[in-house]
Amino acid sequence: MILTRAARSSTLLLLLGSSFLAPATSYAAFKEPTYKGEKVEVIDVHQHVGDAKTMGPLGKEFLYKTLPNWLPRNFKDWSLEAMANLVLKPYTPFFGVKRECLNAGLSMCGLMSVYAPLTWGTVDNASIESMLSDSRNRGPNGELWYFFGMASVNVHNFDSTAEYELLELRRSLKHPGMKGIKLAFVHNELPIDDERYEGIYEVAREFAVPVYHHIGSSPLRKMSDFKTDEERKKFLRSSSPLALEATIARHPDVPFVLGHMGFDFNREGFDFTDDVYRLALTYPNVYLEISAFGLANYDPEGKFMDAALRNLKAKKLLSRTLYGSDASGQPGAVAQYVKLTLKSMERVGFNLDEARAVMSLNARKLYRLP
Repeated sequence: MILTRAARSSTLLLLLGSSFLAPATSYAAFKEPTYKGEKVEVIDVHQHVGDAKTMGPLGKEFLYKTLPNWLPRNFKDWSLEAMANLVLKPYTPFFGVKRECLNAGLSMCGLMSVYAPLTWGTVDNASIESMLSDSRNRGPNGELWYFFGMASVNVHNFDSTAEYELLELRRSLKHPGMKGIKLAFVHNELPIDDERYEGIYEVAREFAVPVYHHIGSSPLRKMSDFKTDEERKKFLRSSSPLALEATIARHPDVPFVLGHMGFDFNREGFDFTDDVYRLALTYPNVYLEISAFGLANYDPEGKFMDAALRNLKAKKLLSRTLYGSDASGQPGAVAQYVKLTLKSMERVGFNLDEARAVMSLNARKLYRLP
């Protein structure tokens, strides 16, 4: 989950100004985005839901910094909980994740389970399954499955819990709405290349589902936070695509989705974009996902997004490129990301078929969506 400082601040200050928010105007009806005058279906594979009560200490401290220092700690806790209840629940009226996605014209969205007790907290598989099974999980025309899900794994203490965790993963993937696996080792500060996790990829092969990895840095942790070279090298292994290469090679039948394309959100000189291109060109089971780095806070002029889309087109990787935003919890940002992406596609010369492939068709095929 990536939240921009401006979006966090505006959202939280808005909450501080009023305990009972109500929209001044009604939200627009669902309307598919257009590209070059033609409707384009958009499927966002990267959406999060959350709960302030389960948020980890690093996540809370990160968000506390967006609030005035003079506020009492208990009032800050209340503010975070109020924000989460409004904007990080799937079916909250006016401000929930589904409403934001419908306003953006998205036809389907992927909700990700999270096991990151140090950082963003825990949204377990059972919680996502409950949201998927909810009667409100229907599309703009009443069709079943507006949200689909990605299960995750609690990789802490895996030496003693692996058998249970893999059984839990199998159980979750039997839910008809669960279409993949999401892993984010960087949020747990654990090496991505540890062979103890081989069983996860075996389960992915068994269920024929893709494995999404957060690749690149996290704004919650910087390399400068670590004191020694050994600690920094270990942390680097939690987010580097090069550390994942051997695993990709061992599992040619498992699709690997490299999220965020290795972007350096902290601007610390650890950008892995060239590495993810190389992996995608080397291994046909590698897919790339373009979420978060195009947000105005990171790419105000669209230069990085333009370069990414231009390179993906030139390297003939568009058939393995997925659209995602990772803009949950930031009112209006989901719709903004759709517009920014389509404008960038136009600047770099995408044709209509190329735009449709990236914005939805590739996701439909990879995640076997209805």
